[in-house]
Amino acid sequence: MNDEERSKIPKQKIEIKQKMAEIDFLEQQLVLSQVRASTDGIIIADDTDSLIGTFLKTGQLVVRIADPAKTKLRLMVPATDIGLVVEGAPLDIRLDSDPFHSLSAIVRRVEFDVLLSDENVPSIVVDAAWKDNSPANINLGQRGTAKIKGVKTSFGLQLFRKPIIAFRTFFGI
Repeated sequence: MNDEERSKIPKQKIEIKQKMAEIDFLEQQLVLSQVRASTDGIIIADDTDSLIGTFLKTGQLVVRIADPAKTKLRLMVPATDIGLVVEGAPLDIRLDSDPFHSLSAIVRRVEFDVLLSDENVPSIVVDAAWKDNSPANINLGQRGTAKIKGVKTSFGLQLFRKPIIAFRTFFGI
């Protein structure tokens, strides 16, 4: 080994220490970037495209973990009909996978934000829970229709509800 090669050794030691520090930093970042949950389940992400490139805040809801044995219902009720939905109202659910069989549920919460449904109808999210335990043959993401049993009204008022609303809106009553 000549003098020139020996003179490079301290510089190489410093470079090794820098690379080791960089490795330690990246390992710490890897530990922080892992997502862990206290329970097993299926991950549900509402809109993964909106998360790309965005900064996350501590405690921000990114994904939810669903226990398939404890499914709940998420209904998109048109904003024009939301006044008829009350918490505790019973539901009849018919899943697209089994349209001849009806399941019972109860409205648990009516949210306030207006979102567009898959059919681009301004709607409000209604959360519901199964009346009994979650049925065994339910898979996450299944679609269907719901009949919400609301407040009892007369047939005429129900039949002419929307024309009356349009009349009142037009004349400002």
